[in-house]
Amino acid sequence: MDLKVSRRIGLLVSITAMVVVGYISWNQMIAGSGAYPVASKEELKAELSALPLDAGANAEGELELVDRFTIATLNQTYVSTHTRDEIARDYDAAFRANGWTSTGDSARGEHAVWFCKKGIHGGVVFRSESAPVVFRVSMTSGGWARSRCG
Repeated sequence: MDLKVSRRIGLLVSITAMVVVGYISWNQMIAGSGAYPVASKEELKAELSALPLDAGANAEGELELVDRFTIATLNQTYVSTHTRDEIARDYDAAFRANGWTSTGDSARGEHAVWFCKKGIHGGVVFRSESAPVVFRVSMTSGGWARSRCG
């Protein structure tokens, strides 16, 4: 049995190993440095519960938490009898009353309103145009949200 490895394969294995070790080191350095601090689940829940619920809305499904290493998102979907514009106006006022700063409407073709507060990106995304209106209120912290909302 010939156990010789070609020079190209040996070089490829060495480069791959260096890339993997480099990535793991970088990832640990970022996590340990607090470069992307993530608000706790309790902080995100507190911010979400500080917003008054739309009077015509009912929660649809459970509160959803997506918790990754450098980013966390909390989502709650609602169904409302109010119009999309009424809901957007009410949530705009509620976010502002709770110290949030508007970052504007979504530019991706969806109807949404977005806000920032202490490194947390919050917003309301509408999934339907007419009654019953389905919308999602979300709070995101860490990663891109931290860089956008400081």
